[in-house]
Formats: sequence, structure tokens, C-alpha cells
Amino acid sequence: IWFYATFLSSYDDGLFSQSEQLTSRRSLHYLVRNSRLHMGFFSDDTPGRTTIMAHRWYHAAFVYNYSALEQTVYLDGLEDGRSSPQGPYLG
Repeated sequence: IWFYATFLSSYDDGLFSQSEQLTSRRSLHYLVRNSRLHMGFFSDDTPGRTTIMAHRWYHAAFVYNYSALEQTVYLDGLEDGRSSPQGPYLG
């Protein structure tokens, strides 16, 4: 996802979301939370480490490896966060 942030809120700025229901592992979201990339399955999340600044282009990629149960966040082609969710994405 290419994005250009003109303003960053103090909490969530959505990039993409999909929701079957608002329960753990049934809701998928890619966003900027507290000025960092964030991938999650509703309370089973992976944050990025790099601070996002306004008025700049970024490329974000979010990868979920189902067989390895691993979420990875990339910013401008570099790994920015990685974690293992508590269970598989069910949405």
C-alpha cells in the first residue's frame, strides 16, 4: 500500500480493514496507530517500530504467514515489525 499522510491522529489512521465480527482473529486491520504501522486481527496485533511523519510518501506491506502463524510489517521495503499471533486468522 502506498500512502501519503497529510495528518496523523493521536490514535488510529486506517489504511485497510475487513471485519467478519469484532472478536479476536475475525477482524483484520492495517493502520497507522500512534504514528507507527500496525497490523492486527483484533487484539492479536503486530506494531511497527518506525515513526511515520506527515507530508511524506511511504510504502507499507503487511504479510501473514498462515502456516508459520506469523505477522510481518514492512515499511519502505524493510521489516519493521514481526510477531506470532495467538492463533490463526479466522475471518
